[in-house]
Amino acid sequence: MPNQPDLWFAAALAQLTVDLHDADGGVDQVAAAVVDFAVARLAWPYAGLALTRRAGRVEPAAQSDPAIGPLWEHLLTETSPLLMVARGNDPVVVDYSKEGQTRSADEATAAHRAGITAATHLPLKVASGPVGALSLYDTDAGRLGELSLTVATLLARHASVAIAQARHRESMMNAVEARKLVGQAVGILMQRFDISAELAFHVLSRHSQHSNTKLRQIAEYVVQHRRLPTAD
Repeated sequence: MPNQPDLWFAAALAQLTVDLHDADGGVDQVAAAVVDFAVARLAWPYAGLALTRRAGRVEPAAQSDPAIGPLWEHLLTETSPLLMVARGNDPVVVDYSKEGQTRSADEATAAHRAGITAATHLPLKVASGPVGALSLYDTDAGRLGELSLTVATLLARHASVAIAQARHRESMMNAVEARKLVGQAVGILMQRFDISAELAFHVLSRHSQHSNTKLRQIAEYVVQHRRLPTAD
């Protein structure tokens, strides 16, 4: 029979799942909610979340406190544990109280200045690939154990799905908005040059290809200026 802490955590995680599903502010809002949950409900002193973009580029998305900012400057460099995890590698636990656990002395110094003694970097990934990493920071390395790691892993799994869903929603919304802009631009060209919708769309496409500019940007320019952009 589950004990009270188990039931509490299950209920808290269930509520977080609902909150993340209902979030309408996009990926950034989801990232902030996950970080806030880790600190407020799971009692991690600090938390941060990084997102994996195209071509494996990793960028910070949310931090619970500016105090970890200097540490992240070192963790968001090539070959750092955080970047490796964000790109799909296994979780990494760093004990800053032990020598040889970090890549550089600067990283250890930044951790010590923030009062951080240990960090846990967990991958955020779904079937289609990595989406980022959740980093949890402790001020007492002795508290790290199997239970805390299990709880953190469950949070990371929920965060992975929520971020992937938020990205999908943003992509769909962007696609709808782009289609709307292109339609408006086609109508403007049809009216101005007395041409068919097919020819107007062809004109937009040719401008996009020749200028190496996204079709949405060309359409947005036409809608704003009521004319096609001129070559530089």
